[in-house]
Amino acid sequence: TLTLTLKLAEHEVTLLAFSTRWCTRCLRLARELDAASALLAAAAPPVGIVIVNVDDPHNQPLVERFKVFSFPVGKVFHRGRFALDYSTGAARRISRSSSGCSR
Repeated sequence: TLTLTLKLAEHEVTLLAFSTRWCTRCLRLARELDAASALLAAAAPPVGIVIVNVDDPHNQPLVERFKVFSFPVGKVFHRGRFALDYSTGAARRISRSSSGCSR
């Protein structure tokens, strides 16, 4: 979608995190991303974070497009193209690998 394309264009590296507000693991991920936001913003290149609420009907096309069957789950994009899957606890790995996403 156009909105996703614009969001992915804001940063060279972007984490697209699929989450809900009622899932305990998702709430833990939200806290982890909050804690990691400074680390990710200071990475070279900086990593943008986009949270996608899977319960919002407007986000269903994204959920289907990226085949999100469980959550939390994330996708990392480099220059708008899919680069790798995200798992919790991976903020440092994302920031370290963001410079290596230049394939």
